[in-house]
Amino acid sequence: VMRKMLPDAGGILFNQGWIKGEQTSHAFYWTVPSVINLSNLRVIMFMQNNITHEIYQAAIDTLDTNLPVHIEGYNAQNQNDLSVFPNPTYEHVYFQLDHPLNLDTHFMIYNTVGSLVKIVAMPRLEQFIEVNINEMKPGMYIIKSDQPEIPIKRLTVTK
Repeated sequence: VMRKMLPDAGGILFNQGWIKGEQTSHAFYWTVPSVINLSNLRVIMFMQNNITHEIYQAAIDTLDTNLPVHIEGYNAQNQNDLSVFPNPTYEHVYFQLDHPLNLDTHFMIYNTVGSLVKIVAMPRLEQFIEVNINEMKPGMYIIKSDQPEIPIKRLTVTK
């Protein structure tokens, strides 16, 4: 039974060229609901060409209580955590990365129905920005980066 596709059914686009035999690492996080028996949990990964839809690689791994999970070529060492504060907030919020990136990074803020509300750019080599959220309505929002090593975060806006 399929329980969750992370981050969604569209997957994650890695907009880069690949060389045969090249390896890369990416981390993805999901809070496992307490109703799931961890001994039955599986992680399935597909590497697919987004134009031709050809599948280049597929892997499956069984989870146990010794998380994190490692799928060949994938691990959590390249994680770059995003701090979002204050949270909840009402006028502005700060985004801070553990490490600056060597390229411009964009954060997309989505409302709970999946509509894109705002795009915020963090220039290369920066790791801290202030975001004005005065125009956003009270509610829960999802923050997703265009960089796969940055985890998805939640933001609560109050007024």
